[in-house]
Amino acid sequence: MEAGGVRGELDIARRRIAELERELVDVAAKEARLRGLVSASPIVIYTCKPSGDYGVTYMSENVHRFFGYTAEDFTSDSSFWAERVHPDDMDRIFRSLEKLSEHDYTKHEYRFKHKDGRWRWVHDDVALSRDASGNAIECVGFWQDVDERRTAEELIRRQSESLREMSTPLVPISEHVVAMPLIGLMDSHRAQQVLSTLLDGIGRTGARVAIIDITGVALVDTYVASALIRSAKAAQLMGARVVITGIRPEVAHMLVSLQIDLAGIVTSGTLQAGIAVAQSLARVGATESARPA
Repeated sequence: MEAGGVRGELDIARRRIAELERELVDVAAKEARLRGLVSASPIVIYTCKPSGDYGVTYMSENVHRFFGYTAEDFTSDSSFWAERVHPDDMDRIFRSLEKLSEHDYTKHEYRFKHKDGRWRWVHDDVALSRDASGNAIECVGFWQDVDERRTAEELIRRQSESLREMSTPLVPISEHVVAMPLIGLMDSHRAQQVLSTLLDGIGRTGARVAIIDITGVALVDTYVASALIRSAKAAQLMGARVVITGIRPEVAHMLVSLQIDLAGIVTSGTLQAGIAVAQSLARVGATESARPA
């Protein structure tokens, strides 16, 4: 080959090498950018085996920021992930993963042990990846730490439960008489709370008479009236008499117009009068209980 031809080939090779070097620099820059985005992301990305122990095959490095472990901790030990799922959540999570092939996607929330020993709630989206023949290759997943949200939800639930308990108090009047003064508005949740509190209280105290005072209930409509009567009937099934007090004229008119069965239920216009009636009923019940068979 002539010298000119050799120099031409070398020039082409140099240009190609320069192009490849620029491409490598560009790829490296893109990889660095991607790593930076993943590192700053609130989402942890991973891949794992599609069955068995679902051992992790790839874990994004930002997992350390959320759970204290390195990515290598997960990938070097196939059982690392499963061993750190909360025991109470384990069966539920694995049942969900076993059904992954039905829709190629599932999601769940569970507790995962942080490196410092604390349990933290995670939201886990899992998609099943398949090859051209439809065979499962791996799972691709996205973790998000939702511990603060779950903690807040639990706090709200407890506060709501406390408020419901405060809104449906069961007050002992005497040894065999309890009273439930209701205040405010009634809805389906509160109606259920009234029923639960009333029945639990009767069962716990052995009360013979229960007073339900609706003086402070802002609106007594058909739904509220029906809910109260259902509670009273349920209490009767437990052997307790029920006195409903605070019956206003319009409420009495509605009960009559609806032809609601009030058999066995005593009503009174005021709480004071209702207490007197309840105590009298309790004494009668005590006397009857004391009679020999």
